[in-house]
Amino acid sequence: MDSHVFRILALELKKYLQGARVEKIHSPAPGLLSITLYGHGLKRVLVMRHARVYNHGSGQVTPLKGERQSPALYLGKCKLPNPEKPSTLVMTLRKHLSGKRLGAATIDWLNRRIFLPVPQLSPVSRTPFPLWL
Repeated sequence: MDSHVFRILALELKKYLQGARVEKIHSPAPGLLSITLYGHGLKRVLVMRHARVYNHGSGQVTPLKGERQSPALYLGKCKLPNPEKPSTLVMTLRKHLSGKRLGAATIDWLNRRIFLPVPQLSPVSRTPFPLWL
């Protein structure tokens, strides 16, 4: 996706994402992530297909194994099918994001990224700190 197209898309998405509550998180296929959001009186599904993943062990971004597909990002109304056994990534996201509200989006359109802070209480000091999605 061209960075100029992403910039316009991100500005439109920002209206729907800011202040929305995360309801459900699913991964219907490898590399595909579906997040159900409720905000502004509407329930929407944010669907993302990522072509690369962050490897915590090496600290590098590596391409997904298997089929090489282009990244995708869209906001829809239809819910995608939920597999019976969720992946580790989905379970981790559910643990930290379910029921939380998204903060004001920060758009890095040159690198094609949207940062969404999620207020969360620090386990040590019980003060809010942002968790970036």
